[in-house]
Amino acid sequence: MSATNWQRWLFWLILGAFSVFFAEVLATSDPFVFFHFFGLLGVFPHYTLHVLVLAPLVVRLDRRVRFGALFLAGTIFGLYEAYMTKVLWSPPWNPDAFRLGGVAVITSAMLVLFWHPFFSFLVPLFVADHLLLDSDRLSSSLPALARRLLRKPWFVTVAAVAAGILHGSRLDGPVTALTSAASTSGMVLLLLFIWDTAIGTQQFELAELLPRGKTWWVCLFLLLGYYLAFGITLNPELLPGWGPQVVIWGLYLLFGGLMWLILRKAPPEPIVPGDEGDVLWDGRKTARRWLSFALTFTASSTIAALLLAWAGEFILALVWFLGILFGMFALGYAFKQAFSRQRAV
Repeated sequence: MSATNWQRWLFWLILGAFSVFFAEVLATSDPFVFFHFFGLLGVFPHYTLHVLVLAPLVVRLDRRVRFGALFLAGTIFGLYEAYMTKVLWSPPWNPDAFRLGGVAVITSAMLVLFWHPFFSFLVPLFVADHLLLDSDRLSSSLPALARRLLRKPWFVTVAAVAAGILHGSRLDGPVTALTSAASTSGMVLLLLFIWDTAIGTQQFELAELLPRGKTWWVCLFLLLGYYLAFGITLNPELLPGWGPQVVIWGLYLLFGGLMWLILRKAPPEPIVPGDEGDVLWDGRKTARRWLSFALTFTASSTIAALLLAWAGEFILALVWFLGILFGMFALGYAFKQAFSRQRAV
């Protein structure tokens, strides 16, 4: 049984909610992003559209998914911080940032190589694939060490505790941490409850739920509209001269070119949409499984706000340091996949 349009639309909403939750809420960039006008009509749509435009380029019905290509699609996502927010050129938290070619090096490394590829793009896709679709197709693209780590029974609990510590240590007190964590994870829980109720025992393939054909082009058109709107209205005075913009264009070409090289080597893995539609599985436990994460995350955040507020800046600096190193490793892995002489396996 193939997915209906409304099932796809619901899945897109959940994908967008995951992306916004993991990227904006965890970083405390917008702790209540689901509950104000700009969050709902500005942040949420552009995050969702980025995922819906980029994911179908990599997750396809006829090819095996490659981690390097997924990561590079995420770096392209992260480059929105240039023309939309201007942060890659002028980070507001560090006006005197070290720059090369007019681009803030440390900020760009963190946002483009780590935060957005993983928390805005990869984590939402992996969580949706595993939690909503009961699939391991995306996780099978990971290096062996990462696959083994994800299979550990304690991994989700540790991840929820770590996310809560990052979130709570950056907020003004336990009440704010508690309300932010509970309300935002609760909003995701509501969407998952609707998914459980509506989908029941049907099971789908990720690629068939993502936009294809004319729908993909509509999503691209809408995303470009957001780029234009944000570019004009959000700190337009920070748009630099041609030199720094050319550097960003070069990064688009580099990441896009590497992604193309990996995709053209990806071995065939034909999947017929709806093949798993009649497989019975307990999909109605999706919301329950998220609830376990949400409760741990909320408790961890509240406790961190009580006990670790003094260490907030240190925790953030540690995340930046480790994140940049991890992002550079992932970029190296993508280069290896792109220039391997044999077809990626």
